[in-house]
Amino acid sequence: MILGTPVQLTKVVNKSVKVGGASIASCDQVRNLGVIIDKHMKMDKHISKVCKTGFYYIFNLKKIRKHMSSRTMSTLVHSFIHSHLDYCNSLLHGVPGYLIQRLQRLQNSAARLVVDCYDYTRYTLRSSNTLTLTVPRTKMKTYGDRAFPSAGPKLWNGLPISVRSSPTLSQFKSCLKTHFFKLVFC
Repeated sequence: MILGTPVQLTKVVNKSVKVGGASIASCDQVRNLGVIIDKHMKMDKHISKVCKTGFYYIFNLKKIRKHMSSRTMSTLVHSFIHSHLDYCNSLLHGVPGYLIQRLQRLQNSAARLVVDCYDYTRYTLRSSNTLTLTVPRTKMKTYGDRAFPSAGPKLWNGLPISVRSSPTLSQFKSCLKTHFFKLVFC
């Protein structure tokens, strides 16, 4: 396989290599240690394979979900799905956001499978005057209150108004860091 940008690859005339008396032709993609690498290093084929495998396991695990505890399901999800997501994920640095979004959807589906929640609606609404978020009611205290749609608004509302009202992201980060510093060291 010859790696390069599309412009660089058009300049390559001979796409085969002679080793001894044998001629080895170039290919468009290779698989090494389970990672599919194409000639442009886009990683889209690898991400497609990870998503296909992950959703295959989610589809099958959903069938037995009602017979499993959340702890057991969490173990199965980590074994079958997160292992594929985590394997060689450092190679995905710098890939386009739409490809990362596909992996994020897989991870979100896996999380819904563990907590047995398939509700896709948004829960949090921001109040314009008090800068607080409404906290949704949950059915289960053990998982529902710890899920992001419930825990996120509670944590946000617990921040001081000076942090919540930061006009820019950089100011918000600075105020948040200062707030945590004061909590720990003062």
